[in-house]
Amino acid sequence: MTLPFHFSKVASRATLGLVLAGWFAAAGCRGRGGGDTASVPDDDDPAPAPVEKPGSSSYDDREMLSTPLFPPRTVRGPDTPRNSGVIMAFGDSLTAGGSGPTYPEILAGLTGKTVTNDGHPGTTAESGVVRAPTVIARRNGSCMLILYGINDLLFGHSPREIAASIDCMVHVCETWRVTPVLATYPLPIRRHAAFARATADLNDSIRRLASARGIRLVDLEKAFMVAGQPDPDLYLEDGLHPSPRGNSRIARAFAALF
Repeated sequence: MTLPFHFSKVASRATLGLVLAGWFAAAGCRGRGGGDTASVPDDDDPAPAPVEKPGSSSYDDREMLSTPLFPPRTVRGPDTPRNSGVIMAFGDSLTAGGSGPTYPEILAGLTGKTVTNDGHPGTTAESGVVRAPTVIARRNGSCMLILYGINDLLFGHSPREIAASIDCMVHVCETWRVTPVLATYPLPIRRHAAFARATADLNDSIRRLASARGIRLVDLEKAFMVAGQPDPDLYLEDGLHPSPRGNSRIARAFAALF
């Protein structure tokens, strides 16, 4: 008997959900409130500065997947050979862009590789853990650039919690035989200057995680500095997102690895 289309689709989603749950459990990633989380190298993360959830709807925590659970035509698994000519740029609105060429576009020109833009505005590192296997299955790249965590800060998550989510993404990459690259965030200025201290704390946690795991790190906080201060010309007016010059600076920082 042939299953109705909508039932088959629901069954397929449920099957993938079980598979993803198995991957996360194997990696020690069970999510917020779900028991053990991935280990974080230190227990001394400084408490972040008090932050308030911004009023702008552009920072809504969009947990819904905006990519199909099953890739079109071909379903790739963790043992699928990866394409060394494809780099996956994975993150939030700083990766997605919105003014001028995005950093993935510029990076493609600098490296001669295909650089996919898998930045989704408003998403958190916590939701990125769920999204990562789907992106890898669709893109089949050999390297994932992970720039995640600022939205988690805006919603009041601690650097330690965010580092645990990023660590889970690292485990996903390792399970799928993908090379992870971590990145710190440029320190926010202007309208978002209140988040600069918490961002610096997050960046310290990301650096410690990269060092403990032996993962390559691109330090965008330092790349955006001039004479010890963030260069305002590298930001849009909101003081959070990169300007066209900022996107070029991000791309060049990543390009130095390839």
